[in-house]
Amino acid sequence: MGVNAGRGAGVICVVVGAFLVVLGAAVLINFTATFQFILSRKVVLSSTAQGFPIWRDVSDHLDTKTAWYFFNLTNPEEFMQGTQPILQEVGPFWYKTILKKINIEFLDNKTVTFEEHREFEFDAENSVLPNTTRITMINVPVMSALQRLKPLGYFARLAVDPVIKAAIADQQLTANYSVAELTYDGVYNNLVALSKIKEGFLEAIFALNSKDNKKGKFGFGVDKHDPTTFNMFTGGTGVMDLNRIYSINHKHVLSMWPNIENTTCNIVDGTFGYLRPPMNESNEQKVYIPDMCRPVTIRYEKDVNTNGIRLRRFILGKENFYNREAEPANACYDEIYREPSGVAEAGPCKQGAPILLSMPHFMHADPSFSEKVIGMNADPERHTFIMDHEPMTGMTVTVRGRLQANFRVTQLDCLDGEKLPELLMPLFWQELYVEAGPGIVAFLHKVLSYPGLAKIALIIVLLLGIIISIIGAGFLMNHSRRTRQTEQLNPTKYHKMATQEATRKPELDQLV
Repeated sequence: MGVNAGRGAGVICVVVGAFLVVLGAAVLINFTATFQFILSRKVVLSSTAQGFPIWRDVSDHLDTKTAWYFFNLTNPEEFMQGTQPILQEVGPFWYKTILKKINIEFLDNKTVTFEEHREFEFDAENSVLPNTTRITMINVPVMSALQRLKPLGYFARLAVDPVIKAAIADQQLTANYSVAELTYDGVYNNLVALSKIKEGFLEAIFALNSKDNKKGKFGFGVDKHDPTTFNMFTGGTGVMDLNRIYSINHKHVLSMWPNIENTTCNIVDGTFGYLRPPMNESNEQKVYIPDMCRPVTIRYEKDVNTNGIRLRRFILGKENFYNREAEPANACYDEIYREPSGVAEAGPCKQGAPILLSMPHFMHADPSFSEKVIGMNADPERHTFIMDHEPMTGMTVTVRGRLQANFRVTQLDCLDGEKLPELLMPLFWQELYVEAGPGIVAFLHKVLSYPGLAKIALIIVLLLGIIISIIGAGFLMNHSRRTRQTEQLNPTKYHKMATQEATRKPELDQLV
């Protein structure tokens, strides 16, 4: 009886041990795919998802702020006479940026629609100067209006000239503003109100007669207060669609860019940048930049370590600013001025103003741009547009979104603008700063420990299976050894017992 019990225990141990070994080995071999499958189900955005509060109230969980660096024109009189402009960078002027999503609606097609609201609060403590600091630069509203008049025919100009001349009667081609006016407060300007004619006659009249209304104000950040309606994929249709924008203000196809063959400039595409598909080691990502009204491609540069977390750094490549000759897909962003590579047209996105965007200090741009102004000092450490992603979860830990706005100056036939040098005038460069807070860092450390713990558990299961199998094999070997010993000591008795066992088996089979 004892011998048979040992044999049974051995068989059970071997079977259980083998099962644990196969299970542990199979899961270990397919661990990445299994973990990605589980994680992809966890990151789908819903009102009950763990990450929903972070997504909804971004600024409560990440440090979000914006820095402005203005180019102060130090020789305005000489510039008006055709002298090369001398620019002095003044900044940073930091503004705390509060981002919130409201009117959130999850739709049956696995997308979510919401309004994003932005609030800005001046951060005097971290700024180099107060926001009452005065900056001298070209008079953007006046120059924009006068440049837009140049292509008009004789009769069209005859009709609008009196209105424009009345609006600019007390203005010059250079102006002095406070930082608050240049950013989010704005300053009233008749020409800004008149620009609303393109949006509707009644709206223009309303703007002209309401000096407290932002529609009649000039300021580079005035319209940032406007809520924007987005529709984006939740990841329910596939994890690769997570956080991908489908429409902006209910439009999937825009109408601002020219429709050129083999280009897709008007199609809304790309992510917000602060969340990628999990377990994604791809080397490029398409991100939608609202200030550019277009998607851009960011490319992997290198791995970095922040707070003990491995991150993949992506940078905004210079190919996004190539002209149509260097990159035919950019033709619709190079339709009006046909400048050398290094800048991208933004006029259709900026009410028709001759604004072109570049990297700060014309970094990676054609040398002709920086040669025409004094004060450009490109520095990759300070001026590169970067995004640092944690690859396993897809979360963005660091953003330094850096872009520069430039105005295309041409000679004008009024306000002493006949001698103006023709060049691209840097106005300011801006940095969107995003840094994960302590809560997100702690969350990432916790989540990133899961795979290691899971692998340790699987290895323990695997070793346990091996140990149990060895124990079972020991039982079987011991059973076999004792059986041989019994047979050798009493072969007649053993043969009799074996015969009885053999004769009992058919009887047992019949009973069964």
